[in-house]
Amino acid sequence: MDDVYWNREIETMPAAELRALQGSRLRDQITWVYERSAFYRERMDQAGITPADIRGVDDVAKLPITEKDDYGREQERRPPYGGMLCVPENDLVRYWTTSGSTGKARVFASDLADYDDYLESAARVLWTAGVRPGWKVGVPFSHGHWIGLWGVFDATWLRVGAQIVPLGGYDSEYRIRKMVEVGMSAFCATPTYAVHLSEVARQLGIDVRSIGVKAILTAGEPASPASRARIEDTWGAPTFDFYGNTENMSYLGVDCAEKAGFHFWQDRTVVEVVDPAGNPLPDGEIGEMVFTNLSARSMPAIRVRIGDVTRLDRGPCACGRTGVRVQYVLGRREDVIKIRGINVYPRVVEDVVRGIEALSAEFRIVFRREGGLDTLIIQVEPVPGGDDAATADLVRERVRVACGLTPVVEIKPLGTLPKSELKAKRVFDERGVDDFARA
Repeated sequence: MDDVYWNREIETMPAAELRALQGSRLRDQITWVYERSAFYRERMDQAGITPADIRGVDDVAKLPITEKDDYGREQERRPPYGGMLCVPENDLVRYWTTSGSTGKARVFASDLADYDDYLESAARVLWTAGVRPGWKVGVPFSHGHWIGLWGVFDATWLRVGAQIVPLGGYDSEYRIRKMVEVGMSAFCATPTYAVHLSEVARQLGIDVRSIGVKAILTAGEPASPASRARIEDTWGAPTFDFYGNTENMSYLGVDCAEKAGFHFWQDRTVVEVVDPAGNPLPDGEIGEMVFTNLSARSMPAIRVRIGDVTRLDRGPCACGRTGVRVQYVLGRREDVIKIRGINVYPRVVEDVVRGIEALSAEFRIVFRREGGLDTLIIQVEPVPGGDDAATADLVRERVRVACGLTPVVEIKPLGTLPKSELKAKRVFDERGVDDFARA
């Protein structure tokens, strides 16, 4: 109960020992998939790679990168799971899909051992956020096929021993009232939905600080510093952002109270940051994350690129956890758009919008071509009682300073921009094929 680490040995293991452990598990994993996965064996044979070529962590770069589209094509070729499945289908106990937010949902499954391993990753997240036996934890999410928050839901009671309060299948008003009724200790949501819940409470005349929430776990979309500050000020509780993806069937890391990036569980995964051609980049440089799973055996992810853009940091953290830190997510590859030679990252725009109290939490980033010129448009919703023109000027100036571009700011009536309790789509590129042909 008094230990701040769920798994002290792993979370504080010296970097050299952790790297040696990674190398050993990587060798075992590549041998496993080569012997049992038709998909990965074919790809390794085409690249002229055998398990004997993988001797340490650095050798992971020899393996071919797997794109999201590769999963889709393979699963159409060999439905439903494709040649990535490494265990007998009769051993599977859980069916998963991706959220489908960036295209057709991909299908995954796990056996009992992998699901138990998945809960281990979730327990580390919960414990780092301070969740302990006796807490009441609310998880407001749709209990569907997306892997999403299932791990947090089940690990709360099965691993940590706290009380789970199911909130799926209800509207936001019911959820707020239930949180007041039970005296919720913690809850998990996307950053946007955490803000939305507080707005619903305000409309109901409920002060969310009176609920007594002690920790808020956020995931599913990038959380900028301004967003987190807004949530923490409103709820009177710290936020803990965590990261995972369906391909890995795992939560890969969580930030600590220092808020210096995600502490990735290096006994569970090898994370790289690569350039567009797939070449590994040095620590500190911005690129796209690539993951190789070291613990799951049902459908392991081997050098999978899913589109999230960030940088790596191996410097020490005051919390005592060792290993690599991922400096949060700047955006998705498909959302990071270059306009007039400048990369526009959604998280930077979010930081501006969420830092202005006169605005609601909702916003959209739109790219259009007007008069032959690429234009950045920020759509926002001012709250009642303010000066809309002054608010628009403030957004325009802060985005100009943060991004190096002066946007067009479109004021939308409060409540008109769509809300989502899952991953919110905020970037819309409305420049058509004809626009690019004329460029």
